[in-house]
Amino acid sequence: MQSIADSCFRLAPERTACLQSLVDLHRFEIELVNEKFFSVRVLLDQHKILLPVSALEYLWTCCLRYWVIAVEYGKTQHEGKSHFDVYGNDRLKNSADIISWGFNNMQKGGTEDWPQALPKPCIQPIPQSDEHVANELFVGAMGWILLHEIAHIELRHSHASGVLSQKEEKEADLFATRWVLDGMNENDPCFRKRAYCIAAALLCLQSLELGSTSTCGHNHPPAYERLDYCLSPYRTGGEWDKINAFMVSNLQLLYSAAGVKANTEGETLATIIDDMLFDFSRKSQS
Repeated sequence: MQSIADSCFRLAPERTACLQSLVDLHRFEIELVNEKFFSVRVLLDQHKILLPVSALEYLWTCCLRYWVIAVEYGKTQHEGKSHFDVYGNDRLKNSADIISWGFNNMQKGGTEDWPQALPKPCIQPIPQSDEHVANELFVGAMGWILLHEIAHIELRHSHASGVLSQKEEKEADLFATRWVLDGMNENDPCFRKRAYCIAAALLCLQSLELGSTSTCGHNHPPAYERLDYCLSPYRTGGEWDKINAFMVSNLQLLYSAAGVKANTEGETLATIIDDMLFDFSRKSQS
């Protein structure tokens, strides 16, 4: 709980004083709840942010799976192979099994015990292990999500629905993203880590909007739009190719069921991402 509460400060430590002033002004509370689905939200009248435990568990499994996919995909490319098997070794299989468990457990409201034989979050993981990277991505993704909820209060949003709600959600997305990334040198490794964390959070949200398993409502912009307007303004620095590669490998995984394939003849990784987001948006609307 303390790691979650501190995640906003850890994600952008140079803005600690500004964040603390918001905390003191609005007196936020964070409450863990046992609920189904990814129903993270803020109670505006109470300044209380509700975090379903099973949603947090699912987010962690997403961070692990997306990291493993990106690393193993990169190895496949480096070896010059033309085919990538997303279950091709024990590392990939375990990450697939744990994200599947996380999704199903979230749908049931968090009633299942964590599988003992699969990767899991721990306080002191082996340095540079997949669990260690997943922890870091999770804390950063959680920081961005909390900043999004804080933005609703700071920006005096209402309990809107429909088009107005989507407008407010976009404002909250941009508030959180700018809070974390604006003013940073895009060649700074810290910038890369923060962008990875935001990308992981948005990819997690995208995973909830796929086919018959979609759990999205109409009060948020589609995740493919959020991926675009949150991250595209920053895709210029030298570190960004690594983040683009992270996104390309995982968007291919997420969009494959919808029949969206990456145009590997694209001029850059950024254009490959743009093409995939566009193609998925067309299929989603058809």
